[in-house]
Amino acid sequence: MHETVTNSSILQQFNHLLSVQDYENAKRILEHMISSGYPSSLISFGEQKLQTSQPDKKAFNKHHGDVNRAVKLSNSYKQPAQCEDRMRMLREFGKGFLGPLLHVFYARLITRTQLSSSIGSLFFLAREGYLLQQGFETLCRASSLQRSSKYLVASRTLLFRLIIANPGSHNLILSHSYKGSLLNFFLYRCGLQAEELGELQVRGTVFESKGMDSYIDLSTDRQKIASLLQDNLERLQIITASSRNAYRDYLDSIGFMSDSHPSIVDIGYSGTIQKALSMFSGKSIKGHYMVTTEGAVNNATNFFTGYLFNRQRWGQGCILLEKSLYLETLLTAPVGSALNIHRQGNGYRFDYGPETISQKRFADIEEIFAGAIEYCIVMNESKISTTPQQADLFYEMFVSCRHNFPPEVLSLLELEDAYSGLGTVKPVDIYHA
Repeated sequence: MHETVTNSSILQQFNHLLSVQDYENAKRILEHMISSGYPSSLISFGEQKLQTSQPDKKAFNKHHGDVNRAVKLSNSYKQPAQCEDRMRMLREFGKGFLGPLLHVFYARLITRTQLSSSIGSLFFLAREGYLLQQGFETLCRASSLQRSSKYLVASRTLLFRLIIANPGSHNLILSHSYKGSLLNFFLYRCGLQAEELGELQVRGTVFESKGMDSYIDLSTDRQKIASLLQDNLERLQIITASSRNAYRDYLDSIGFMSDSHPSIVDIGYSGTIQKALSMFSGKSIKGHYMVTTEGAVNNATNFFTGYLFNRQRWGQGCILLEKSLYLETLLTAPVGSALNIHRQGNGYRFDYGPETISQKRFADIEEIFAGAIEYCIVMNESKISTTPQQADLFYEMFVSCRHNFPPEVLSLLELEDAYSGLGTVKPVDIYHA
């Protein structure tokens, strides 16, 4: 088996030991890494984190009772290098990489929602919510907890299609960066279809000469696009009418519209989907996330909670946020991003955007996630807790170097970002160019 798989296993055990403050055994692992010729990047990183993670003696003694359970837990996992089954290797990776993050997130989400009688069903949304909802149900069953959850198909692009005829939505639609053709902006940012674009009026605008082939950069052309949208409000209202009606009925069919203050769950950031969904539905929404940024500001219609990190600022050292693309590639759905909705018989049919390797090899993604949920169950049964800071540290240990990922996992790491005009992107090329 590949050396990087062994690296992942070593990191997994190191992570477990740091999480329960068993620093003596963590030191022994580092010594083994040094004597066995492990990559210097892993060794120096481990030394740095061990040094900065150790608390005072009093804090160590306070958690000493958990140490033996943690050591038994980490030793119970087979080394991926010894696994003949490829699926087993993927599960082992999931335990080490996603396990600590999901353990903290689910534990806090379940605690918060169990304490609040005002929270009804939890609506897990977007591609990331597809697996998160399944994991939530599994953990609730394992702990004999009663909490209703549902998966809600949503995306920024789909919701922007639904609200684009509302002039109050344009600031939100134009709030993120985009560079590319005007055509792709309407297709992948706004969810309009190619055959619908002929209905829009570009004559008499700055885009008249090149039309939909015009190149735009929202950092400089935001006002021009806002004017174009404003000039076409009536046309947009007609184009999107059937989609709006279908999606409103879809939300009603899953119980979203009957909830006075629905709660949604996603991995997070600035809460764009929540804001768009609130604007479309007219609902006051509570958002439950792993991490939020400064853009997730509470107001009368939207409330945001980050269970690992709240209101973080880009560039300030939160690795989970700074290198979040790794997380997004592995918490995904078997389909591309939702673009449109249609009524079909007694149900609904969604149009989806381009697929990446993550969708084509979704069975591998499911195995990785299954391993992470196994980790969560064992940690819950062992009553071992992990802090957000420790989970972020473990995440950083993996994403600090591309060689910390097994080749079978590394080849999975890509996602589609036509929303920003980037097409298909690979996190390793962005973070480790």
